[in-house]
Amino acid sequence: MEHTGAEPRLSAYLHARACAKGIPLAGTFELTARCNFNCRMCYVHLTPEEQRRRGAELTADEWLAIAEQARSQGMLFLLLTGGEPLIRVDFRYLLTELKKMGLMVSINSNASLIDDDWLDFFRHEPPSRMNITLYGGCNETYERLCGRPMYDRVVRNIRALKALGIGVKLNASMTPYNVEDMDAIYAIATELGTPVQMASYMFPPVRRDEHATGSNDRFTFQEAAACSVRWDRLRCIFFHCRQQHRRKQQQTDARHADMQRQRQTYRAEHCKQRDHPNRNHVAPSKSDESRSHSSIRPVSASSQVCFSAISRASS
Repeated sequence: MEHTGAEPRLSAYLHARACAKGIPLAGTFELTARCNFNCRMCYVHLTPEEQRRRGAELTADEWLAIAEQARSQGMLFLLLTGGEPLIRVDFRYLLTELKKMGLMVSINSNASLIDDDWLDFFRHEPPSRMNITLYGGCNETYERLCGRPMYDRVVRNIRALKALGIGVKLNASMTPYNVEDMDAIYAIATELGTPVQMASYMFPPVRRDEHATGSNDRFTFQEAAACSVRWDRLRCIFFHCRQQHRRKQQQTDARHADMQRQRQTYRAEHCKQRDHPNRNHVAPSKSDESRSHSSIRPVSASSQVCFSAISRASS
């Protein structure tokens, strides 16, 4: 499994054609700056006071009007992001209406708000893909970076989404607070069977402080490059491990198949012997017949007298 991207070939082909013709095939709607996490490096999340200064969010109908205009110009793929888009109370209505337009809608989410009710909704209105950011490999890292120990819940929800048949791609945002979990993040992605894409250098956080590029709880570009090299090495290690595991599994399967063939051959021969009509019949030899005849002796006259005497006495 390739962990560097999740775009199918048809999608890549359509994007290339649309780019050549100047068609806006894909769009991104940042529905909200609100989020239930408070990640240290995030430049999108706004506090309630910052949100009030910024003004009210667009309503669902306003977003739908923008989507209709974009669709008329050729948009097919739409990404809904935030903040955490699932935090909006009208998100279900918005997703349903966008799908009615014929759009292929993907969702960026931290997957921590998903519960049984959300899973039931996604069962009936599945997005084309869920892009879930995995911030670490344990609850402690989540609490250190995001302010909430949500690792177990997020992984459980990833499994639940995959069980519904929804495509899941993982994003890994590397920072000084979770870089030590890089191996664990790649390992859980491999276990879950999901593609994962790592980002170590993020857009400058101009919303928070335009002078804080290269700091502000993020890597410098040198640190980001070193992190990217480490990720590529990790990919190679896991690739070779998967290849070795695949070869061993093939050898094991071959041995099991050979043993099965041997068992089937033995059973076939055993059934053939059992079903043969003369399986237990052995023709007697002449010496056996002569011995059997010689062993039969006539009763003597004295014995007959004794028998008759005994019979009279008993009567």
